[in-house]
Amino acid sequence: MTEARRWLERLTLRASEDVVARSIGHAETLHFGAGSQAELRAEFDAASAALFQFGTMSGDVHKAWSALCGRIGDDGVSERLSAISEQLEIGATSGGEVCAETRAFADGSYLIMVDHGMANLTWLAASLFVLSRRTTLLGVPPAHAPLDAEIAARALRLSVARIAAGGRAGVVPSLILQPTELSLAGALVREMDVFLLAHEASHILLEHLGGSTEPRKWGHAEEISADLLAAILVFDDMFTAGEAQESLVRLRIIAIRLLFCVLDLHERDCHLTMSASHPPAGERWHTLIERRFTAMFTDLDELLEPAELLPRALAGLASDTRLADPGKVKAGLGERLDSTLWSYRDWSTSALLGRRLCTTAAEALQALLAWPDWGDGTDAAQEVGALVATALGTDQLVALAKSMRTSAHAFRRLAVAQIVSPAVEGVIAERRLEGSFPSWAVTCIVMELLGNAAARR
Repeated sequence: MTEARRWLERLTLRASEDVVARSIGHAETLHFGAGSQAELRAEFDAASAALFQFGTMSGDVHKAWSALCGRIGDDGVSERLSAISEQLEIGATSGGEVCAETRAFADGSYLIMVDHGMANLTWLAASLFVLSRRTTLLGVPPAHAPLDAEIAARALRLSVARIAAGGRAGVVPSLILQPTELSLAGALVREMDVFLLAHEASHILLEHLGGSTEPRKWGHAEEISADLLAAILVFDDMFTAGEAQESLVRLRIIAIRLLFCVLDLHERDCHLTMSASHPPAGERWHTLIERRFTAMFTDLDELLEPAELLPRALAGLASDTRLADPGKVKAGLGERLDSTLWSYRDWSTSALLGRRLCTTAAEALQALLAWPDWGDGTDAAQEVGALVATALGTDQLVALAKSMRTSAHAFRRLAVAQIVSPAVEGVIAERRLEGSFPSWAVTCIVMELLGNAAARR
């Protein structure tokens, strides 16, 4: 047994057969009726069998790897990937993170892992795009009454706000899709998986990995170079053939854009500071456009236009302090929402905390200045400034700021809030600000200042 296999066995938590059976049974009830297409039914049965076999979503990752290897036309790269495949273990883990990871071992084996949290969030993004699109994709026209793009953005933002509040990334709103919509969403997710694995394979091909159980430390340059090579690998079949089918190019561009959209939203909402090894997902996407796609496609603007539907709608929510309003999501999704798995109470609770964690300093300041119980003649702005300065001067926050400036690791918003919030509450108690005072807003401002200071390290 290779070292990669040993680590995969150690890190993989498989669902029991009864849990798998219940999940498959619910999906079957949700999506399949008497008139279901035979081809789609066959795909569902194959996916169900793989889920029973692995106890995880590893079957989808294996398919994506095979699809990637089948696209490579360059003999040298193809031979290298074949050699890697012989020593490669691929699996899906269930830690609830939005991540993928590659490890190399001293015996020459490799391990690529993709978490279920990533898979479920990308599936949600693909489904929301399919339901809200205004353009034809793979020959399938949009729905007669497409989902409002703002509602689609709110649903995705709500799911990420839940993660920011400490929820598992694998828990997302379950949506009802028609057979053609299921096929389109599945095609988008497969392309996201292919690019994701192409990125991880690029780390191996570019020799970014060391022979240990931990990834070798690398920085922004290595991540960008892995993205750039991944783009070539994903489209290599088309360039080898000397022709590109427009519908497939569009599908792949949309999939890659959605993947970076999900990563960007997750990073901004869940992390106050990112790991020093990874550039922001938004920066990575723009680098891909400038250094790869612009040269690859002469009609790039036309290809990108439909891909920007969901990212543009998310950007339009930026000034809305009710970004994660579950009521608007539930009403907007309407019959598309699987109400049997929707708990309004659970989503409302996590949405409230997620909204407060993700509120910008400007929005938090507005809430503080609007507090009606400031005394007559009080300079509210000055009082807020004093509260923030006092909180930042407490021993626990001075220590936290030092740790954030010197560490190369990411800091999650929730973890930082659990340190900042008690310090802020203590300062507010000393000032005897009682009643409805929005102490959470002071916490938001302090956290953003800490994050900005850490970013300048």
